[in-house]
Amino acid sequence: MYNSIQNASDDFSNSLPDYGRLIRGVLRAYTDAVSGLLAREGFRLEVEEDLRDWVRVMQAAPGTDGINPTFDPERSGEPEDAYWLHVRAADGTTAAVMAGRYIETADYHQHVRQGLLWSPASDPRPVETVLQGPGPSGRLSHCGGLWVDPAYRGIGLSWLVPRLNHAVAAYRWGVDGIVGVVFDRLLAKGVPTANYGVPDVRLCVDGWFWPTGPGRADVPDLHPGRLPNQTNLGRP
Repeated sequence: MYNSIQNASDDFSNSLPDYGRLIRGVLRAYTDAVSGLLAREGFRLEVEEDLRDWVRVMQAAPGTDGINPTFDPERSGEPEDAYWLHVRAADGTTAAVMAGRYIETADYHQHVRQGLLWSPASDPRPVETVLQGPGPSGRLSHCGGLWVDPAYRGIGLSWLVPRLNHAVAAYRWGVDGIVGVVFDRLLAKGVPTANYGVPDVRLCVDGWFWPTGPGRADVPDLHPGRLPNQTNLGRP
């Protein structure tokens, strides 16, 4: 079962419509605070631009579910803009990663149906979904690609990094919503809500899913809204 989860360039962010200095200030303060917290625990946060480096980390990483093609430019095409968070341990090794990919669309559900999350626009491979009605629209961040090294699991990174990722995406792109895809087994464990802070998860695929084979997936939606729990990161 597959489920859909409904440090930036100043040049890009300055092109936004009036996103609000207050909101941007809150987001910047939050990311600075989290960076400081990580530093106090011996970690270093880096915001990297080339998703191919994320792919290389994931190729060598133990305990993964594979490489999400959404964040692999060789499989899904060059994104309009993207980044990935790289949390390094004190010895310089990778402790955790997560990525964000910018999408601008009139209907995220249609974007999913067209297979544009997992295949390039030049050669799209559609996906049969059970999503009903239109999805989020406008400026979106598709967030995912979370991995935490087994040596650093159980200390809160899988809770902290997704929230940091949402804040970085909102600051960078002034998004109307944050979206993603999560497998059913993670949904059953409550990961989208407990770890990702997602209030809205909808069944996306129930059957054959060509990127991985048979199964179910859901799409969690973070619509614009309340900052305290990162469920509403859109326009104020």
